[in-house]
Amino acid sequence: MVRSIPGDHRNTKTYDPSDSVTLGIVAGVVAIFFAFIFPPLSWIAAGVAVISGLIGIKNAQEKAWVPILMSIVAVVPMFFIFSD
Repeated sequence: MVRSIPGDHRNTKTYDPSDSVTLGIVAGVVAIFFAFIFPPLSWIAAGVAVISGLIGIKNAQEKAWVPILMSIVAVVPMFFIFSD
């Protein structure tokens, strides 16, 4: 019996993030969430996300670019706001 579920939903064990990528994604979420509530915490979390993303890229880990993108999304709007 063939199901209509997409292939990536059938087996959740195909994506196995490393510790650095997981840490980076969590730090990216914290950076985005606290971006306008408490900016210093967001800056620290964005830095952690970038560093862990770079470690993931260096180790050729899957989806290691996601934490870097999340930190950019959190920090770039603050640069535009504070530049005025």
